[in-house]
Amino acid sequence: MDRHVKLGGMNTPEKLFHTLLGLGDDWEITELEFDKDSGEVRLRIHELSGLLSQQRCPDDGDKTDFYDHGREREWRHLNVFEHKCYIQSRLPRMRCKTCGKIFQTKAPWEGLSLQFTAAFESMSLLLMREMPVKKAAEFIHETDTRLWRILARHVAMAYKQLDFSETTCVGVDELACRKGHNYVTIFADLVAKRVLYSVPGKDSSTWKAFVQELEKHSAKAAQIECVSMDMSGSFKKGVAETCPQAEVVFDKYDARLQLLAYQVLLGGLHKLPAA
Repeated sequence: MDRHVKLGGMNTPEKLFHTLLGLGDDWEITELEFDKDSGEVRLRIHELSGLLSQQRCPDDGDKTDFYDHGREREWRHLNVFEHKCYIQSRLPRMRCKTCGKIFQTKAPWEGLSLQFTAAFESMSLLLMREMPVKKAAEFIHETDTRLWRILARHVAMAYKQLDFSETTCVGVDELACRKGHNYVTIFADLVAKRVLYSVPGKDSSTWKAFVQELEKHSAKAAQIECVSMDMSGSFKKGVAETCPQAEVVFDKYDARLQLLAYQVLLGGLHKLPAA
């Protein structure tokens, strides 16, 4: 089979964009326009009947009926050459035949943010990895606030998927995050060299919060064998109450942990290079 699409065989620009967006048999582009004044391209997309028959209730998996269309929505997509491109659609809402739950279908182009497509978010994340967020925003003509929101949503999603089941050696330290007595406590895996968790405060309750977080990532307090920390009385109490089996190593300088802690301020969950 020829894997290359011959553009000459496409009678309309709508068909070309349909193929580029990967809409398949469930969606169609009903309108395509270019506004010369604003320099913006807009695609209007509508669902086809085949999509509706495939929908199942997210709660019980039963069959559904079409209910209505949601409000008009708009997502910014990747540029068409140098022109901003937007997708517009009113997504169908379905109602479960059994429980009556009403829910909105998910479009294949949707990202985690309400205003952007998944492709646009992917490009934004790539740029933010290589340059300051403000510079990335200027490059793609968006606000840095929106890019920070994209980053926050993807970090939150990625964090939920992290597995701490192999974590046995933990480092902990507090970090002043603002002027005054505002602290955040950082927990790190000193073997995997990554931040595990951060929580406001620096008292013993931070350890209880950490143990609760471990359980969300396939881990338990009982698996912690070693804890590296300073001689904080609060941390001593926290370890004794939550991980009494752990061997405590008092690290006077916490140099390695401080490097991990700075990652939280930078919004990262990346691994550090080996020491």
